[in-house]
Amino acid sequence: PPSIDSIWVEEVTGIPGQSVVVNVFAYNQEDIKAAYLALHYSSTDLLYNTTIYNGTRGDIAFTKQTSLNDQSMLISLIFDDAAPLTGGSGSLAKIVFDIHAEAAEDTVVIDSITYLGVQPTQFILTDDLGALTFTPYFTPGHVEIQSMTDVDNITAEVLPIQFALGQNVPNPFNPATRISFDLPQASDVQLNVFNILGQKVRTLVNDFMPAGTHEVIFDGKGDQNQPLASGVYFYRIKAGEFRQSLKMTLMK
Repeated sequence: PPSIDSIWVEEVTGIPGQSVVVNVFAYNQEDIKAAYLALHYSSTDLLYNTTIYNGTRGDIAFTKQTSLNDQSMLISLIFDDAAPLTGGSGSLAKIVFDIHAEAAEDTVVIDSITYLGVQPTQFILTDDLGALTFTPYFTPGHVEIQSMTDVDNITAEVLPIQFALGQNVPNPFNPATRISFDLPQASDVQLNVFNILGQKVRTLVNDFMPAGTHEVIFDGKGDQNQPLASGVYFYRIKAGEFRQSLKMTLMK
């Protein structure tokens, strides 16, 4: 992480007709009571979809809000006095954009602005002297829109046409196995492993993911990195309205 309090926006690449996920990262040295991130981009080809906090540092905030004004947005995170955003580094939020199907090649910069009277980026912390507001160092990011011909081996035909969960390979397995799944569209995805009693023993995926075929490795360990016993396990995917479970066997 950087050595000073900072906000920085991820640089990502996408193609027309697809969605992209842009992380907004933050590093704070002291505990934070609130964070305000005012962002702006100039492109009619980049369409705001949603802001995801699940799986980010911002998820613990009791107020999570994104306000929109044309191509500007204000992300507001307010934390409980008893549970501030402790010092550290990582994603505060994930912004999902849809790229227009007829978009031309472009690099769309996501920068900070003054939004409805709010300074570009602010951290608010509370100490013995009361609330203190300061502006962290900001680094812009961008979405690079590429044409289909500029992206190696990417065509509309290679995208899955339906949701699917693949059988793990190898099966039975020891010590690890591969699990693949298809997403015809960008989706919130949960992929979990359960024992024969129906108890969840491992979370493999809990994230917003782009359309395409994805693969994860299950190493036969639980969420606490403990080795799991030999036996039958089930892995279950939730992606939008899609649900599917399959069986696998761990043999030692």
